Amino acid sequence: MSKDIRIETDALLLRFFNSNDIKNIFKLSQEEDLKKWIPDQVYKDEKEAKNVLKYLISAYNQPISPADKPFVLGIEYKKTNEIIGHVGLSPIDNGIEIGYAIGDKYKRQGFATEAVSAISSWAIKSINISEIFGIVASENIASSRVLEKSNYIFIKEKKMMHHNLLKNVKIYKYK
Repeated sequence: MSKDIRIETDALLLRFFNSNDIKNIFKLSQEEDLKKWIPDQVYKDEKEAKNVLKYLISAYNQPISPADKPFVLGIEYKKTNEIIGHVGLSPIDNGIEIGYAIGDKYKRQGFATEAVSAISSWAIKSINISEIFGIVASENIASSRVLEKSNYIFIKEKKMMHHNLLKNVKIYKYK
């Protein structure tokens, strides 16, 4: 079982999800940017969001192994104690991918960069991960900037399946 992971930054607390987060995660999944960039994380109703959170929460009772199963934390804004997004590590072919989303109300304030930087640094130091990749749609300039500001370096651009869609993507690697 994983001990309670809490990664604190200046403005944020990255923490385990709990059942109180269902409404915020469902609401986040309905925002236009999530529908556009991460369509496989759009939920049809709160029941589906609850089932996804239940799955993510169940991973907390096992050793952390993002090469085998997702490890995702809620992003809590410390000023309001509100869940404003999520950040996590998930398996991809031959590696581990960072994933993240921030609610529209909290975009362009540096919170995604703060969360991605914190979990990436923590993962390299704490759970024996040697490399983390960031994969974003080539047109998603804001997400590319988040990775670049979080010490990820651009490796290449290619066409691949990403979030269940065939698209051109940029691939980054954490330095």
